[in-house]
Amino acid sequence: MSATFYAVGVGPGDPELITLKALRVLGECHFIGIPTDNPSASHAYRILLQAAPELAHKPILKLPTPMTRDSAILDKSYADNAVLVADTLLQGLSVAAITIGDPSVYAAIHTLLEKIRALGHPTQMIPGVPSFCAAACTLQESLGTRDEAIHILPGSYPVAESLTLTGTKVILKSAGSYPQIRKLLHQNNLQASLVVRCGHPEEKVYPDVKDFPEETEYLSLIIAK
Repeated sequence: MSATFYAVGVGPGDPELITLKALRVLGECHFIGIPTDNPSASHAYRILLQAAPELAHKPILKLPTPMTRDSAILDKSYADNAVLVADTLLQGLSVAAITIGDPSVYAAIHTLLEKIRALGHPTQMIPGVPSFCAAACTLQESLGTRDEAIHILPGSYPVAESLTLTGTKVILKSAGSYPQIRKLLHQNNLQASLVVRCGHPEEKVYPDVKDFPEETEYLSLIIAK
């Protein structure tokens, strides 16, 4: 019987937010899967090694995922990675692949997990602290109280219509459409905060939309009321 593939969330950036379960699974597995060919370029791997430096000796399985919306390129990447993982599992060697945040929230690792499961191998998901929960705590804000709705939106896709929804809007990975989002927030007089690199040493917090910078980066999220 083959071993298990784990999709492990390591949280948004602060190494103290990695769960005990995640550390246990990563310590027990044979390989740590990372979503790039270059370990030093992996945000998730850097977070992990800050939390558990002793895992630096653990063998790495490189599972690169291209930063593209081209479905053909992505499908080939997932298929190739699934075969690589499956071959490893068939040797009785478990793989724990890491992702920032949580593997259930807009995470490429979940697509990989589905393909591995479709090949007949055991899989598990290990939760991580989502970036928007950590950011709300940094801002000392509640995402929702009583009957308030909470909407989680992918900032890399059009969100203009969604900004009219009632309740709290969380816009993840907002760099691609940030200028448009920033303009819409101003036009609609929405209360909003921007958190960049949440939990990382270089974290930046902008609690008021009027103070938002002209540009931002991939690891950015907006909480709008």
